[in-house]
Amino acid sequence: MPTFYHIHRGTKVENLNKKFRKGYPLFFSTKNSFWYNIEREISKDYGGYVIYKIYIPSSFFSYSFKPRSRNKIVKVTDDNLDKYKELKINTKGHLGFIKAMKKRNIIGIEANYCSDKDYCREGYIWQKPRNIKISCVKVVKL
Repeated sequence: MPTFYHIHRGTKVENLNKKFRKGYPLFFSTKNSFWYNIEREISKDYGGYVIYKIYIPSSFFSYSFKPRSRNKIVKVTDDNLDKYKELKINTKGHLGFIKAMKKRNIIGIEANYCSDKDYCREGYIWQKPRNIKISCVKVVKL
């Protein structure tokens, strides 16, 4: 089961398993990645941060932007990066992109491992099925 991390600015802990905002992106990245470290740095202005660990079963991942089954998270690689760029450009912002992806049965994007640094380095989900678990790991007050 792949593990990712979400850095929440501020020190207020929330139960993201129950209070997940459907339709809005919850960003995640790998530990000690570019965005992981940037969010930790930005959080100094918020008095600290909360680290959440996100467990996503492997069965949720797909490489296709036209998956055959529901609730898929598309893994963006160098092979499908051009299609991802095209879809991002043709939709207006995150919410427009999310709306277009919902029609394709896609609930998230995982772009931590492709080579284009403008489009990669992070992932996000906008729907959380029960099998995806989010737990608080650490609260850091600065």
